[in-house]
Amino acid sequence: MNSLNEIVRTYLKKNGLTTTFFAQWIEADRSQVQKWFAGERKLSQEQIHKVWEFLNGEFLTSFDQIVSVKKG
Repeated sequence: MNSLNEIVRTYLKKNGLTTTFFAQWIEADRSQVQKWFAGERKLSQEQIHKVWEFLNGEFLTSFDQIVSVKKG
């Protein structure tokens, strides 16, 4: 079974996303995320919740958001 940090690494790679982008989304320092990937550090409960939101694609800009920006 893959650990959560392994799943996130794969998700980032498959979707062409950076560690920096992910770190910003979960409100962590890039170095903290890199240590988490290496198994040297844990994330807070709030950050873990944000990881699940991230994996569910909640960081994506929806079509409606893009269209409303173009109109405004």
